[in-house]
Order: sequence, then C-alpha cells, then structure tokens
Amino acid sequence: MKLLEYDKSKGFLKVLIEVPEDLYYLSLILDKNDLVYSWTTRQIKIDKAEGSVRGERKRVYLGIKVVTFDFHRFLRNLRIRGIVIDAPEYMHIKGSYHTLSVDVGSELTIYKERIFPFIDKILRMSTSHYKKMLLISIGDDEISLGYLTPLGIEISYTRYISVDKKREKGYSILETYRKSLIDFFEKKREDVIRIEDIDEIVIASTSLLLPLIKEIIRDKKYFQNKSLRTVQVSEGGKAGIYEILRREDLRQLFRNTRFIFEKRIINDLFKHLIREDGKVAVGLEEVCLAAEYRAIKTLILNDIMFFDLEHREELKDILDKTLESSGDIVIISRESEHGKQLEGLGNIAAILYFKIGN
Repeated sequence: MKLLEYDKSKGFLKVLIEVPEDLYYLSLILDKNDLVYSWTTRQIKIDKAEGSVRGERKRVYLGIKVVTFDFHRFLRNLRIRGIVIDAPEYMHIKGSYHTLSVDVGSELTIYKERIFPFIDKILRMSTSHYKKMLLISIGDDEISLGYLTPLGIEISYTRYISVDKKREKGYSILETYRKSLIDFFEKKREDVIRIEDIDEIVIASTSLLLPLIKEIIRDKKYFQNKSLRTVQVSEGGKAGIYEILRREDLRQLFRNTRFIFEKRIINDLFKHLIREDGKVAVGLEEVCLAAEYRAIKTLILNDIMFFDLEHREELKDILDKTLESSGDIVIISRESEHGKQLEGLGNIAAILYFKIGN
C-alpha cells in the first residue's frame, strides 16, 4: 500500500491500493465513524411528474462516514458502507447510505478522530516486501496450487489427475502421466495460475514424477521469466504443499516469507507454554492485565480481533500499551495455519518480559 500523504496530528492519510493484500491492511486500520473519500459510481435518480426513475450510473467523488466494512479475502474485495457526508449538490444524496467498493488502483483519503500508534505499525507492515511464492504440488493422484503471501497460504486450486493405468507391455507408467501433466501446464495454467505478482515458483512432486515434470518444463520452456525451484516430497497435492512448508530442511527456501516469521513467533509462544515459566499471557483478560503492567514483549493476535466491535476499544488500549513498553505486535491471518493455532488460545496471546503474579 502506497502512503501518498500522512499527517498524524490531523488524523489524515491518503493511500493508494497497489496489490490485493493492501485491502487486508486497509481493513485493519479502518474504524467506525472514520471519514473516507474516494471516487465511486452512483446511480442517478431522475425526477419526473409521475415520480422518480432510475437513471444511469455516474462516476463521482464522495465522502462517507463509515458505518460498517467487509473484507473478502478470496474475492479480493473491500466494501465500505457509510452515510454520505459530501457529494455534488445536484445529486441530493447527503444523509443517504452508499457503499464504496475498493479494489487495486483505488485511491482513498481517510480522516480519523485519532491515529493510534498501532496504525503506524500496520502501515509499516503494508509497505514491507515479503516474498510471494506460487507452490505447485503434483502427486500421483492430485494437483494443488497454493499462493504464499503475507496473509498466509491460500490453496486456490485442486484437481484429481486422471490417467489410464492400463498400458501395453513395456509402456512406461510415466508416459501415462505425461499427457495429463502437459494438459495441465498447457491448457489449464493460464486459467488457474496468477503469476504476474509472484516472485518465485516452487514445484513439488514425488520421486516418481519429479524427473518427468522437470523434463516437461525444460522442453516446453514453461515459467522462463520466473525464478523456479523443484522439491521432492513424499506425497503430492495439498499434503505436499503443507509438507514443504513444515520441513526444516527447506526453511532457507522460505527465508523471506512471512510464513517463516510467523512460524518462529508461534513456536516461541508454545515453548513458553510447555515450560510453564509464567512468561505467557493467553486470552483477552490475561493479555489486558499484562498490558497494564507494561509486561508485553511480543503481542500475537489473529486479525479477527480487529473486527470484534465489542472489544475494539479494549484492543486499541492493549496495542498502544504494548508499543509504549517497546513491545512488538504480530498480526496473523485467521485463515492461516498459525492463525488456527492461535484460535485455540482465544485469538490473542503475549510473550512477556517478566512473570506477573504468583
């Protein structure tokens, strides 16, 4: 997300959405009652003697006071609904509701009652570059695609491989797979593979199929303009994707991805829990107490906490007190593997500088 203008003292920021992940970060800094200005389309009503009729949709610049907002990760869309506070006079729509549909290329101006310190942290996260990878896992029976982005792993495509295993004598089993694999790479890849913003491609497969896959990619010259690596796994498909993410011998491969950073933080959290050394707070109540003592070294929370309106103010207080005590904040996508682990701890936990209480 590109920060075009920023005046913290006036609660003002202007941003440009550059990639789909930016919509996620924007949803974390939005709040009810924020004022948001952007270009949008609005259907014009035409007054006639017999009543108002719907006219064409017109592109206009509107300002709304935020009521609700919804981020759809898989649809790659952010919708902000609010009450119109600023619009061309001829439209007569002030006080009515309008929904801004935010996408890549959208430019928004946002006014907030106060810009909390944690918003600076999120803005820094949004401008950090983590490597984005495409993982293609091919097994004897299944092909899966996964995108590893700052939001975690997204399994976007899975299909079963159909091969005729009834072959003539002396006919290699590999040849029965060749047609299906070429069909996938040749006919399906344009439909299911998004590679325009991918930094690296990793293809994983079994010992049986990996040599054949390398041969096909070399002969057909697929993915020539991208960094490409191949990895052997015990099983392909979805299982193969999760295998390569968990294998310690492949950590170097993912060194510049957010997945590895989150994995290290979650592992540290569970090490403290296993040791029972008292340097962990789990759940909102315990974490809130730790924040009061300025004891939080690393605050770890699922992004779903930002959408919990009931505890929103309490969360802001925890975030600010964590930063006041030079603590770090780690926000994890609830859809990721690590997010699901954190869900079991109440969606929020903290590693502490020191033990609190008995």
